[in-house]
Amino acid sequence: MLIIGENINASSRRIAEAIKARNSTFLEELILRCAQNADYLDVNVGGDKGSTEQEIEDMKWLIDIICKVTDKAIVVDSANPEVIEAGLKQGVSLRAERSNRVAMVNSVNAEKARLEAIGPLVGEYRVDVIALAMDDKGIPSRVEERIRACDLILEGLSRYNIPAERVYFDPLVLPIGVDTTQG
Repeated sequence: MLIIGENINASSRRIAEAIKARNSTFLEELILRCAQNADYLDVNVGGDKGSTEQEIEDMKWLIDIICKVTDKAIVVDSANPEVIEAGLKQGVSLRAERSNRVAMVNSVNAEKARLEAIGPLVGEYRVDVIALAMDDKGIPSRVEERIRACDLILEGLSRYNIPAERVYFDPLVLPIGVDTTQG
């Protein structure tokens, strides 16, 4: 099992404010705490729905900070493929001088547009990818539909020469409190 620390996420108001204010001290402390119990650190800067350009700058800045304080591998997380690509490029530019790296993208699913946007990036940068067991209709309620979504993801990623060994599936199992058939 891989443990991915997902605390570095701008959907949290405190994190978003720290990123906006460029409060590296606060973020360095958070990163060090997250790194204690995680194999990877997920970084998501899209919490305040800013411009793509701002998210790209925030992603690059935050990856720099992570690389300064820990050698944990980084997961680039964004709904925007341009932000993901900027994070991957930043990771490549830092790889020669630092031991950690951008190692994974969060995430792809069976939506055709998402596969076509993320697949080439995962293939080009040779990183792993988290695949969500969902399609363009959302999270399937039946196991068979989730398996079908996973098959579509593997098929789509294979077009970019991404082997199944580099795909980590998240089955998106919902809590019983949300859906009693999930238990």
